Amino acid sequence: MTGYFVYHRGSRDYFLALHRLPTCQCTVNGGDENTIHDWLTTCDRFPPVVAEQDGEDVDIDLVANLVNDRDTAPIQPKNGLTPAQEYAYQVAAKGFTRDHKNELNTQPPIF
Repeated sequence: MTGYFVYHRGSRDYFLALHRLPTCQCTVNGGDENTIHDWLTTCDRFPPVVAEQDGEDVDIDLVANLVNDRDTAPIQPKNGLTPAQEYAYQVAAKGFTRDHKNELNTQPPIF
């Protein structure tokens, strides 16, 4: 299954993207498995699925069972965003918070 997901472990949310590469390595259209080409409906296999967690590539085998886990849910954005846009926003927000953690902790309260 491909798509955008979120799961919670400990005190953190993790954002997961699963998608197929746009290229194929089949034996029908390219002749040899090592020939990479754009996927066509005549290909004898689908392009491989790749995984990304919080914006970083991860081994697909490590996350294969997460989609079936009861704690993993598809990203359902609000405010008119697509799941891909919501994923990108959440990853960027998480990265900003990580990169500016010390600065954010030293800000005085607003009131």
